[in-house]
Amino acid sequence: MKSLKPVEQINYINQAAPAKLFFQFAKKDEIIPVDAAQRFYEAASKPKTIKWYKTGHSLNTQATSDRMDWIVEQVGSQLPKEFLT
Repeated sequence: MKSLKPVEQINYINQAAPAKLFFQFAKKDEIIPVDAAQRFYEAASKPKTIKWYKTGHSLNTQATSDRMDWIVEQVGSQLPKEFLT
């Protein structure tokens, strides 16, 4: 089996600039360990923001709300109501 190392996202996330990045991670994630998430964030180019949630991998409604707020902040206008549900 071939290694996926050459195509792992951590090898490229430092090239995302000038795009703004918003990372959302779960402290109780059963798939992505906290230290791996932190390393991924640290490897990313700036500008970047990180938010942690006391939940599992699926995140929660607070994460959804934070994500929508971040998008509105970036786009500069309100999202249609159908995007908020």
